Amino acid sequence: MRYFDYVLIHGFTKKNIVTIRDIYPNTKLALLNPGNIIYYKWHKSADRNLKKFLEKYIDLVIVRTFVWKNLVESILQIPVYEFLDIEESFISEPKTFNRDLPLVIGYHGNEVHFAKDFITDGKDALLNLTNDFNFELHIITSNAHRQPNIDGVKMKKIEYSLDTFWDDVDRFTIGICPIVSSKTKQNDITTMIRNGNRAVSMMSRGIPTIISPTQQVKIDFQENKHILYAHNSDDWFEKIKILFTNKNVYEDLSQNGLEHVSKNFSVSVGLNRLVEIFTLHETKVN
Repeated sequence: MRYFDYVLIHGFTKKNIVTIRDIYPNTKLALLNPGNIIYYKWHKSADRNLKKFLEKYIDLVIVRTFVWKNLVESILQIPVYEFLDIEESFISEPKTFNRDLPLVIGYHGNEVHFAKDFITDGKDALLNLTNDFNFELHIITSNAHRQPNIDGVKMKKIEYSLDTFWDDVDRFTIGICPIVSSKTKQNDITTMIRNGNRAVSMMSRGIPTIISPTQQVKIDFQENKHILYAHNSDDWFEKIKILFTNKNVYEDLSQNGLEHVSKNFSVSVGLNRLVEIFTLHETKVN
C-alpha cells in the first residue's frame, strides 16, 4: 500500500474521514475549508458532535481567510493554518480598452450571491446604466435559469461548464463580484469569512473587476490599483460607468490586477504555501 505523509480533504462526510483514517492510520489528515464548522456556535441545528469528531480524526485544518482561521481556532483544539485562493489560467497580456466591442458585464460564481447580494444594490444601478450604455449582463453559475431577471436589462444566463468556462469568462468586458450587499449583516459569520476568489479568476484573464469588500478582500486587493470597491447602488453605478468610459482606469486595472494575481495567487504559489504549512506543522507536532 502506498504511504502518504498528508491527505488533504476538501468536502467531507464523517464516513469518508473514518475510511481514510482506517486505510492510512499513520497519515496526517488535513481538512480544507470546513464550512459546516462555522455553524457550530451559532446554529441550534448544527451537529453538536462535530467538534469531538474532528478533534479525534483530523490533524490540522487549512482555511483561506484570516477571519475563518480565527473562528475555527476558537472552536477546535486543532492547529489551523491560513491558505490562499489559487488560479491556474492566466492570459499573457492585459486587456485593452475597445469600445467597438460589445459591452458585457460578467458575473460567475455562487448562484446566491447574484440573486441576493447583487440584486439588492446592483439592480437599480444597471437600470440607470441602460440610459447611456448598450450592454449585456452575463451570469455564469449552476442552475443559471433560476437567476432572477432584471426587466429592461439584456441578460444571458450561462450554465456553468468546465469545458466552456474560460471562453465564457473571456467575453466579459468587466467583472462584478458581489459577495455582500448594503443590507448584509456585517457581523454575520458567513459574511465575515467571504473573500474574493471569484475576482481572482476574472483578474487572471485581465478583466477589470468590481467587488463588494470584506475584511479579507481589503487585505488581498488594493482599492483603485488592483480592483474597484462597491458598497452600495451608487457605487455599482459609478464604478461600472468609469470602466465603460475611462480608458486609463480600465487598462491600469487590467494590467495591475493581472500582475497581482499572477504573482500572488498562482498554483505554484499555492503549492509552496502548502509545503510551508506542512513543514510548519511538522515542527509543531515533533
